Amino acid sequence: MALDDPRSEASAWQAAIDFGIDVTLLEANLRRTPVERLRELVAMNRFHAEVQVRTVAAELRHRLDVQRLKEKWGDLLKWAP
Repeated sequence: MALDDPRSEASAWQAAIDFGIDVTLLEANLRRTPVERLRELVAMNRFHAEVQVRTVAAELRHRLDVQRLKEKWGDLLKWAP
């Protein structure tokens, strides 16, 4: 059987565990529904935004946001300030 075949004793999943990767969080996340995963993602994004508001100056946050948008969208934003 192939190394990544889950029926194989030496599946990629088991190989990751044997290598020392902790897969417990992955397993817990895979037990969630897609809606539950999205809710968790939204909650984490809100938390991240709240932390940034409290710890990063508004002007710097704005510059970083602009930089990230330009990196992501490139020439599509060439007319943006």
